[in-house]
Amino acid sequence: STPREWTLSVAIGVMQLAGLASIGAGAIHAGVAGLHATDVTLARLFVAVAIAQLGVGLLALVKGGRFAAVLTVLVNLGAVAAWGATRLWGINWIDGLEVAEDPRFPDTACATLGAIAAIAALVALVRGRATVSTVRLGLPAFAVGLVTLAAMLVGADHSHSAGEAHTHDEAAAAPVAEAAAVDWPRPYD
Repeated sequence: STPREWTLSVAIGVMQLAGLASIGAGAIHAGVAGLHATDVTLARLFVAVAIAQLGVGLLALVKGGRFAAVLTVLVNLGAVAAWGATRLWGINWIDGLEVAEDPRFPDTACATLGAIAAIAALVALVRGRATVSTVRLGLPAFAVGLVTLAAMLVGADHSHSAGEAHTHDEAAAAPVAEAAAVDWPRPYD
């Protein structure tokens, strides 16, 4: 028997790339939904976006076609636009998003994956290549998985105090942390 040569193919169709990127963005949204549970509307929006991105991602990855490409563009472009609005102005009619925030790794990775999904699906539409091709998805899926996992892990330390505006300003949180430190540690009763 001859030794098998190890090769690593990075061939990927644009619809599969769109699908993988949308699935990654959806997974990040699903992961952070629970972190925003104090703002029920915001948590529900994260879940809705996660379901939409996961759904169109699976459709693009498995089925392909013009319909899947159009849905992938619309869903992911909408998610990226909403992210941009929350970074530039805030969205005053959604509790928890009233104040513009600085970009952080988890939300930036999520928006980047959403942008990749939208652009890849748009390229598939323009080039008439929205059909699913036979490719090896191992390396691209692994890369998207690593970015998604990193964003979910980094985002796991994100928290909000009940009743406070949705902000990431550590200086504003310092008095709260100092006040909490006065009461701790408490003896077990």
